[in-house]
Amino acid sequence: ESKVHGKDQYTSARLNTANKQTWKYGKIVARIKLPRGNGIWPAFWMLGANISETGGDTPWPQSGEIDIIEFYGSKDEAVVEANLHYADSSDTHAMTGAVPFRLAEGVFPDDFHIFALEWNEQEISWLVDGQKFSTEDITGEEFTEFRKEFFILLNM
Repeated sequence: ESKVHGKDQYTSARLNTANKQTWKYGKIVARIKLPRGNGIWPAFWMLGANISETGGDTPWPQSGEIDIIEFYGSKDEAVVEANLHYADSSDTHAMTGAVPFRLAEGVFPDDFHIFALEWNEQEISWLVDGQKFSTEDITGEEFTEFRKEFFILLNM
């Protein structure tokens, strides 16, 4: 069943800084109140600025992807996940594997939380409300994409 929506009535959105602003290393932070709902998949993430999707010359996953947080409405509302996607030594998709962070009490849609990424040439770390829950070493040859410029995406 298709549904017609009027002007300024949105069911989903994606904001990004592609071709506007990029970052290479630093601290990326957002204060977000995640939505509630089965089937939703909001994310605060980054893609390599050289990705072909926005006019660059590099396809995904060779461009790299940093998932600062992903939230699955169909899983557990007290858990967010962090991940890295990249091309391995055989040039195929690889990932570090989703690392979960669970709230000690309550669920994410009940309040605002601060999601942060700390990134330098050696490692990437993820934090929720100031608590570091994962760090990945990015010094290996397969992680060269994480030593280039990235842009930010926020989507619902």
